[in-house]
Amino acid sequence: MRNRSRKPLPVLEESFFGARPSPLKREEFQSRYGAHVGDLARVEAFAWEHDLEVLSVSAARRTMVLAGAARAMGRAFDVELVAYETPDGRHHGHQGPLSLPSNLEPVIQGVFGLDTRPLARPHVRHAKNSGVRERPQRFTPPEVAALYDFPPNLDGRCQTEALLQLDGGFRRKGDLRAATC
Repeated sequence: MRNRSRKPLPVLEESFFGARPSPLKREEFQSRYGAHVGDLARVEAFAWEHDLEVLSVSAARRTMVLAGAARAMGRAFDVELVAYETPDGRHHGHQGPLSLPSNLEPVIQGVFGLDTRPLARPHVRHAKNSGVRERPQRFTPPEVAALYDFPPNLDGRCQTEALLQLDGGFRRKGDLRAATC
């Protein structure tokens, strides 16, 4: 769902370099930035009209999870869903843009999950088949820096970094903290 609040979210740079905004309680955040009740009701009505089940709704996250038969999903969003066989397994997807009724265009920001084809995949080298199953090799941040020949005396200040995890994400609390410089 789109953020239709009169007040935009604070700009990230402001929170790092300017005065820090005071933390919001969950209820305050939802009230300020969450989905409008009327918008949620319109999307829910759309789902029921197209024989889709509403699995979950979060006004704070501005999300609604729908489920239904592929034929019903295709009719709802005016696309033909197709099954694909790839070396990575069976997936479904569509070609061309999705359609929304005009009354939902200002409400819905994105529709996700109709295309499950992998966009990226991990490039992991496995040990030769020696009968012993080994875990894929993983690298620490300094090892990655050495592989990419990063200059040695940088400390990361005023830099932007991104982490891309392709095998299920960070599982333990300390995983992300251990990956930061």
